[in-house]
Amino acid sequence: MRTIRILGYAVTMILASMAIALPLASGATHYVNISGFAFSPKNIVVEVGDTVTWTNNDSTVHTATEDSSSWDTGDISGSGGTGSITFDTAANWSYYCKYHTGMKGKVLVNEAPELLNGGVDPASGDRSTVFNFTVTYRDANNHSARFVYVNMDGTNYTMEKVDPSEMDSEAGIEYYYETLLDDGTHSYRFIANDWYVTNSTSTETTGTVIPEFGLVATLMIVAVIGAVAVSRRGRRLSNVRTMSSTGGPSARDTIRRNVKYAGTNPPDILA
Repeated sequence: MRTIRILGYAVTMILASMAIALPLASGATHYVNISGFAFSPKNIVVEVGDTVTWTNNDSTVHTATEDSSSWDTGDISGSGGTGSITFDTAANWSYYCKYHTGMKGKVLVNEAPELLNGGVDPASGDRSTVFNFTVTYRDANNHSARFVYVNMDGTNYTMEKVDPSEMDSEAGIEYYYETLLDDGTHSYRFIANDWYVTNSTSTETTGTVIPEFGLVATLMIVAVIGAVAVSRRGRRLSNVRTMSSTGGPSARDTIRRNVKYAGTNPPDILA
């Protein structure tokens, strides 16, 4: 069951430790050292468009050769020789040295997660309206989301899967967050992390949230009733003044008549 959260819920995250080299900005160069017949770091994460350069500090020749020979640095001479590969597509590569097959490493070419079809429904409402923020998380590497947030007015709120059983991040998974909002307009954007890199959408603005209709309606009704009461009182006073000025019974005469006949049968007004 979806849970409605009131805006103001604080979000905390425990960062997981990872024994890999994390990516730099896209288009960067990353370095792997070859020493003692080993690659260091053994596993490295880069972004699409990044380059990896291997530097051979051993005295013998080495290579960095993908397991199925999809790419190969060729021979890297010892004592400071280098070889480089630029990675243009998202993939998870395993490689080795073809002269020393016990030397192994991995290159994860990561593509930043996409956030698609983000929005809020309804676009506007009052303080009793439940606003549903939704976005589709898609990851070309099929990495699950470390987190998906909707950032409202500068604060992150954790979104949940519409279908908790959905696992295909490559195809896209829809996330949602439901909340009530205060009066006014609110800025929002979506943020996601695939355990390697964070991506976000541009900032949007909700429609105007107005005070609850029930409160407004009550205030209007009270005002109308008050106006009607004042109007009726004014008409009664006007009638009294009119009767006095035309020779009709005054308010004081009416009171005297009521006192005179109190406790007795009223006179026959036709007599």
